Amino acid sequence: MSESHDMMADIVADRASATTDPVKNLRTGVIFTAEIDGSPSPEIVLTELGEDYRNVVLLHVTDDGEAAGINPLDKVQFTLFGKLSTAQIIKRRDNPANVQNDFWAMQLTSKDA
Repeated sequence: MSESHDMMADIVADRASATTDPVKNLRTGVIFTAEIDGSPSPEIVLTELGEDYRNVVLLHVTDDGEAAGINPLDKVQFTLFGKLSTAQIIKRRDNPANVQNDFWAMQLTSKDA
């Protein structure tokens, strides 16, 4: 099984240059890279978060060191489709069987400031 895990980690590392975006942690000023899943399955959102969050994204962070610096309630910024978005980390999913650390983030609006 370990060989399969190593192969999956290699695939994720190989695709990173084409699938990751820079994300800035507004608390620390540190920029990390993440695959931004802007349309997670509604069923996963419901089971993971217990509510119907409509403005959530899932940040997949491969680097464990970068992931260690991200805390719940941190605000992050990233640009998608030419639009600067600010979101707040609401939950961390750190599964040792997954090559990436996942962070649920809820998009913030000017009303949330």
